[in-house]
Amino acid sequence: MREELGKHLSALRRENVIGLWHDRMIGAGDEWKGEIDRRLESAGIILLLVSPDFIASDYCYDIETKRALERHAEGKAVVIPIVRLQSLVSDLKDRREGLGLDSLDYLVISGDLTNRGGHEEFEKVHYFLSALVKEMKLTGERTIIVPGNHDLSWDVEVYEWMQERRVDIVNLVTGSFVKQGKGYLIRDDARYPKRFANFARFHHEFKQLEYSLKPELQSLALLFEETRIQFLALNSAWLVDEFHPERSAVNEKALAKGLIEADRQISEAVKARRLDEGAEVLRIAIWHHPVTGNEKIADDDFLERLRKADFKLCLHGHIHEDRADLAGYLHSTRRIHIAGAGSFGAVADHRPPSTPRLYNLIEIPRDHGLIRVHTRCMRKQSGAWEGWAVRSLYEIKLKK
Repeated sequence: MREELGKHLSALRRENVIGLWHDRMIGAGDEWKGEIDRRLESAGIILLLVSPDFIASDYCYDIETKRALERHAEGKAVVIPIVRLQSLVSDLKDRREGLGLDSLDYLVISGDLTNRGGHEEFEKVHYFLSALVKEMKLTGERTIIVPGNHDLSWDVEVYEWMQERRVDIVNLVTGSFVKQGKGYLIRDDARYPKRFANFARFHHEFKQLEYSLKPELQSLALLFEETRIQFLALNSAWLVDEFHPERSAVNEKALAKGLIEADRQISEAVKARRLDEGAEVLRIAIWHHPVTGNEKIADDDFLERLRKADFKLCLHGHIHEDRADLAGYLHSTRRIHIAGAGSFGAVADHRPPSTPRLYNLIEIPRDHGLIRVHTRCMRKQSGAWEGWAVRSLYEIKLKK
């Protein structure tokens, strides 16, 4: 991407209108941090090439981006974010080797938009999604987003250490404390929900829709009457924290609230004659963690409640294994169809080397008779998207 940008700016450089510099120009043996800081302080225009690696880099967003934005606010430099969309949009629109689409109807993001849930990271995600929505003729309303375990802020302190003699274990809720040395780390239940404050702020700014910090309210039902599709967005990371990174679950009260709201939306649409009485609505539930494999949600009883509420399809992310049986399947005991997606933007350090970047393109005919899933992969950093060799296309039949 940097090379392509350089080509577009080459005319201005030849005319001495601008000078270009990036960190790959630092010589071997040079003190890289000092050189970056010096260039950052002297630059008049700062281009942020926002890629998955940029978003995941602590140095990029904690130091470089912060200082760049400070200089922008002071009027000493102009900061321009350049979002890495070309390869994705090209794959979506390419009629020869890609998917051949001019637009999308919906965009579903099944969590892990960021690395550590920082405010600056979410700002970059906002830039990325705004550009993608514009390119693919979408709206924020038609973008459905749920948080993943990387979207809660790991910098919010939610445990307080107390001496053992001051702790009455009997009166503490299981999972709300951690033994440490001669005392315990006790969860601060008032601060615990604030782990999602940055996500909630981003969600509200991007979608113009409030996202509650109360776990029992973290479900959103979204009915699109013209296509007869309804989404239910859930948070499977509400119990995850630094001491319980694998504690994924769906909050029972949030699920109940979401199902009630989903039924109300359909009932009101029928009453207002925006939907025909008895019209078939395709119901799709979304959360982050898988329900099978090595990192599955332990308590999957919520799937049965979704099935009984006539949800036909569930979408999740967090696939870190190169296995087709995790990407699309009929749940063996719950009899509900599941489509999983892998990591679209995670850097290699956060996924196994053999696991490529993945995203799904889902086609749903107007009669909702089947669902066709295209799985796209990028095996090499900065490579091109292509069909996933493990399973590039599969169909889920909803009607006989």
